[in-house]
Formats: sequence, C-alpha cells, structure tokens
Amino acid sequence: MIMEINVYPTPAHKFLIINLSLKVDKECEIKLISLAGVIVFCDKIKNYADFQNYSIDVSNIAKGNYILSVSFKGKTWSRYVLLQ
Repeated sequence: MIMEINVYPTPAHKFLIINLSLKVDKECEIKLISLAGVIVFCDKIKNYADFQNYSIDVSNIAKGNYILSVSFKGKTWSRYVLLQ
C-alpha cells in the first residue's frame, strides 16, 4: 500500500523527483502521460518498504502539462505536473 507520495519541483525544468513510501516490498509503475494520452515516460521500480527518491530526466520532454501516474497493486495515484 502506498503511504505517501511527494513530487517536486513543480514546475520542473530538468528533473522531476518522486519521493514515495510503501508499506511492503513491491514493484510499482511510474508513467508520465501527456494530456493527449501519449505515454512519454514509463518505468517499473522496486520499493523496499521505505522512502525512496526516484528521478525522471524531463529535459528532453516537451514543455507543458502532464499527468504523473504511480500504480501499485491495482491502485493508481495521479497528479498533474508542469514541465517548463
């Protein structure tokens, strides 16, 4: 189960940092999706029941609004992020 997710900085210029904490050791999927529905970034990571910082290099992704999606055990958490 996801306990906490923080995303910064927003707006992001070079990197988007995701700080997340899970209660158990499980894999989660992180996606960055354009408002047109195009997945511009996707990765699966393993979280070890503790806080973990995950960094996405957004320097080569077009500026604009995106949806950050974090999925874990059939549940999805989403947040709008701005890339500048």
